[in-house]
Amino acid sequence: MRFAPEDIVPMTSHITLGVSPLLLTLGVEAVVLDAGEARAHEYALELTATLRLEVGVSPAPYWGGKFARRA
Repeated sequence: MRFAPEDIVPMTSHITLGVSPLLLTLGVEAVVLDAGEARAHEYALELTATLRLEVGVSPAPYWGGKFARRA
């Protein structure tokens, strides 16, 4: 699936509150359907590294220092 750059617009912050994890999950699921499980795994790892290193998103801590489900 390809999009023209003029069709891409940023979402306002009030829309992304609580929705961002769902959008990331849907993105990975789209890659699974399009390119298969192996490529989706690579994509998820690349996305995680980008969010962690370039965007500055920290992992969500859970009780006892562990992580919840897909976090």
